[in-house]
Amino acid sequence: LLLENANIHVYDPQVKREDMWTEMDYTCGVNTSNTPRLEESVTTATDAYSACEGAHALAILTEWDEFKELDYEKIYASMMKPA
Repeated sequence: LLLENANIHVYDPQVKREDMWTEMDYTCGVNTSNTPRLEESVTTATDAYSACEGAHALAILTEWDEFKELDYEKIYASMMKPA
């Protein structure tokens, strides 16, 4: 997605933005040196609902219980259509 210049919104209740960059570099080799506009392309949200607002897609890559309790109808209503 980053190579396609997508704007990515991330929400993780346990990881700080600074730690996210370290993890992305370590696991994927993605960093500001090899990915232009990286910091501008990734927005960290304060909650799952704001991360999904206006989104074209949603990917949940965790097993945190918090994500089992979300109102997915509310999320769908806030997304771009078709979603």
